[in-house]
Amino acid sequence: MKPGLLDMGYARPLEFTLSVVVKTNPSPLDFQFAADTLVSQWPVLNLRMDPLKTKFLDPKDPSDLAEVWEGRNLKQELSDILQFSPEPDSPQLIDSETLDKALNFGYGISHALKQRVFSIRTVVLIDACIIGFKFLQPLCDANGAHQIIQAYCSLLRGEGITHTLHGRPPLSLKSEVLEKCAEKVESHQIADLHKHSMSRTWVAGIRALGKQIARNICYPSARRMGKTLFIPRGRIQSWLEEAKSIKAKVTEHDLLLAFIYQAALHPPTAHSFGLAIDISKQLQSQANLSNPWYMMPLPDPIPTSAYSSPSLVRLAIHIRRAVHEGQQPECIGEIVDQHKSLKKSPMVPKSYGSRAAQPRIASWKSLPLYDLNIQGESPVFVQGSVDYCGLLRETKTRLDDLLVTWKAQGQDGEDGGYWVHGRLPEAVWRRMADDLGC
Repeated sequence: MKPGLLDMGYARPLEFTLSVVVKTNPSPLDFQFAADTLVSQWPVLNLRMDPLKTKFLDPKDPSDLAEVWEGRNLKQELSDILQFSPEPDSPQLIDSETLDKALNFGYGISHALKQRVFSIRTVVLIDACIIGFKFLQPLCDANGAHQIIQAYCSLLRGEGITHTLHGRPPLSLKSEVLEKCAEKVESHQIADLHKHSMSRTWVAGIRALGKQIARNICYPSARRMGKTLFIPRGRIQSWLEEAKSIKAKVTEHDLLLAFIYQAALHPPTAHSFGLAIDISKQLQSQANLSNPWYMMPLPDPIPTSAYSSPSLVRLAIHIRRAVHEGQQPECIGEIVDQHKSLKKSPMVPKSYGSRAAQPRIASWKSLPLYDLNIQGESPVFVQGSVDYCGLLRETKTRLDDLLVTWKAQGQDGEDGGYWVHGRLPEAVWRRMADDLGC
C-alpha cells in the first residue's frame, strides 16, 4: 500500500487519537488478545511508516506485535484524571491535559523513526478504564478509524470479524469532475487561496517550528492550552432559531464554526481559519482506509459594514458559502493538482507559529462515538484529538490551533450538543466559556 496524494499534504506529519472512557475494567489479557487478533486478521494495521512519513513499511516479522497494545494501572479514580459533568444542559470547559498525559506512554527514538500506523493504549483506574486508539493520519481518516475501533470492540466482546479491511485504490477523480476542470479558464478562488496559504519546503517547515518555540518563550499569553469545551443542545437550538428568523440556510455545525471563529477573531489583521473538506463524493472509488479531504482556508468575510461586527449567523452564512465553493469539482481538481508536486516536501500552513489563534477544524460529527459497545458498556466520555507524530513529538512540539468537533450524547433519542477539543490560547477558550456561561 502506498500513501496517496492527499496523504502527503496537511495530513502527513499528524496522528490522531480517539480516547474512550468506560465504567468497566476489561482484563489486560482481553485487551492484548483483541489487539493481536485484530492486527493478525487485518495485516495492514501492522504496517509502519518511514521517518519522513512518505511510505508504508512492511514488518520484518509479521508475528511481531510488540507495541500494538500497551497498558498500565493507576491507583487513581476517574475524577483525578478528568472532571466532567454528565448533565447534558450544562456548558463545560475541561482541562484535558491530564487525560492526554495518562495515555502518553512515550515513544522512544526507535519507535518514532518507524512508527506503527495503529496502536492502542489503556489505563485502568480504580473506577473506570481509559482506552486510547491512535492512528497515523496517512493511514486513514476518522471514518476508517471508527470502523477499526468497532471491530476491536467486537473482539473484546468475544465476537468475530466477518469482513476484510482493504487497502486504498489510487486517488482518481470522477470523469465528470475532470471534464469540468478542463473547461475552467481561471483559477478557483478557494484553490488559489489554498495555494498561497501553504509553503512547500523543508526550510518553511523548520522556520514554522522555530516561530512556535520562540512565540511560546517570548509571549507566554500566546501559548496554546489543551482543553475540551462542551456546547449544550440548548445553545445550539437558540442559534438555529436565530438563523431561522432571518431565513438563513445554514447547518448547526456552520453555527458552531461561526462561534469558534468569533471567539478567535483578531481584527483588523487578516484571520486564518481552515476547515477539513470531504471530497469523497468526487472520487471514482472509496475505501475503508483513505484520506478523502483537504484543509480548506476560509476566505475573510467581505469587509462591509455588515461584517464590521460580524454576527454569528452572518458568519455561518459566509462559512456555508465557502464550504459549497470548496466542494466544487473545479476547486477539488486544482487542489489535487497542487498535491501532485509535493513528492517528499512537506505542506506547511504559512500561519503556523502565529501569536494569534489560527483555528483549523476537523469535524467528526457524523460518527456515533457514544454507540461503541465495550463489553456491554457505552462510553461515559469520548475525546478526539490530533497532534504531531513521530520525531516531531520527540521534540515536545505540539500541534496548535487544530480543533476536533464531535456530537455529544443526547437524552431519550434526542440530539445532543457538541464537544470541541484542541489547543488554543487561554484567552480564546475563556472567551467561548464566558459566552456560554461556564
